[in-house]
Amino acid sequence: MHTKTIAPTPPSPVTPKQTTALVIFWLTLVLAVAGFFGAWSNHFQSGFHLDDRHPIVLNPAIRSLSNIPRFFSDPRLFSSQFGHAAYQPLLSTFFAVDYALRGHSDALLFQVQNFIWFWASVGWFYLLLRLIPGGDHYSSLFGATLYGLHPLATGTVNHAVQFGVLLGTVGLMCGLIIVMSWPQRFPADIRLGAPKVPKSEWDLIRLRSQPRVSRWYKKLRSTRVAFYMIPVFFGLLAYPATAVFAPLLAVYMLLFEHGKGVRRVLYSGVVCGVYWIAQVVITWKYGVNSRLPLVDYWLTQPLVVLRSLYFFFVPVNLNPVSVLPPVEHAWSPLAIAGYATVAGLVCLAVM
Repeated sequence: MHTKTIAPTPPSPVTPKQTTALVIFWLTLVLAVAGFFGAWSNHFQSGFHLDDRHPIVLNPAIRSLSNIPRFFSDPRLFSSQFGHAAYQPLLSTFFAVDYALRGHSDALLFQVQNFIWFWASVGWFYLLLRLIPGGDHYSSLFGATLYGLHPLATGTVNHAVQFGVLLGTVGLMCGLIIVMSWPQRFPADIRLGAPKVPKSEWDLIRLRSQPRVSRWYKKLRSTRVAFYMIPVFFGLLAYPATAVFAPLLAVYMLLFEHGKGVRRVLYSGVVCGVYWIAQVVITWKYGVNSRLPLVDYWLTQPLVVLRSLYFFFVPVNLNPVSVLPPVEHAWSPLAIAGYATVAGLVCLAVM
């Protein structure tokens, strides 16, 4: 009796078109990374700036690691000046650790820290653009490169105190990425690759662990715990404006997953809203002398959007300290221009 032997199917040869696409993919990625590091090559000599003095250079609270628990209860420890108190305990914790490692007189560690987290935010932004429906490698790489090389980013990267903005940005983007990918983009099961007949002790361990790993992974994959809020919450502890995660998530759900994420939107809205109100209450009495009237503040925000849009396209004469005067009347020409800008951006985004 003869047994018919079936020859294994040879792997499909790589076509020239696939090879060209792969070369272009890595070439664009390498050029983007090279341009990024070239543009920021002089970043590490920038030192401390004006806004870094009161929360870092002159702040005695960050000179002892024993103050870390107090950062979470006393906003006055954020700064050496009473009027600049802020509830950013995670940021103050990082500053205390940096001071313990190198000392506040040397800005190098703070600049390296900002650069690493800024680089991480660029990578997360690329992944975020890829996950949004319609995104591909080239559009995502263009968006991430523009974000990483635009002059508007210098205020965030070169100012050590803006490290909280970077932590909040990374936390916000990680939360959105988890929302977009969990669990639909994850495999249905995790296989440890153990053979049916173990040939080593390691094979035996994998074979015995496979049922337990599969059971726990499926349970984790089907859970309704809001994992996406974990990085967002850490971002809130570093930069309260991370609370914008809730409206951004609502817009994403409205545009791409309409009707599927009501619970996610409500849950994130409650967490971000409660945290924002709580930190405002905690810090309210410390900035009385520098606080704008509430109505003038909100009337000015559309104008801030217009100003930011202008500097996005004309990035010259940038000033890290805003000198924009507040809007005093809702019918002023500048206020109306701000309303029109916001309305136009919303219509363009929907289109």
